[in-house]
Amino acid sequence: MIPIADTIPSTRRPYVNNLLILTNVLVFLYELSLGKQLQNFLLDYGNVPVRFVYWTEFGGDTLDPHRYIPFISSMFLHGGFFHILGNMVYLWIFGDNVEDRFGHIGYLFFISSVVLFLKLFRSFLIRIPLYLLLERLEPLQPF
Repeated sequence: MIPIADTIPSTRRPYVNNLLILTNVLVFLYELSLGKQLQNFLLDYGNVPVRFVYWTEFGGDTLDPHRYIPFISSMFLHGGFFHILGNMVYLWIFGDNVEDRFGHIGYLFFISSVVLFLKLFRSFLIRIPLYLLLERLEPLQPF
């Protein structure tokens, strides 16, 4: 069931929520305009857990900003029309109430913290299976 509205009125204007929705839509439209360059854009700015976890093994510096930028930029990337539509509908319906409860800065901090935690969790979750896989393949194909 897809919600179309909520019954809790907001007491403040949801500036941050509206800005997040606008930013997501504009970035999605930019994604659509990239054509064949979309894949490179997503690899540069999307959250690719293997790249983050094994950054130094690929020759990157631990404190290189390019390693950490995707944690923020990937918040605004979507994989298709229904992906962004679903996310923006829920953000539109429920985000204003959360922003009303937490305040503008608190809401931005809350959203950013949740997304950052989930992306870090996903990045470190992938480390275990990949490590075991590489350990098993090592005797077969020495580097």
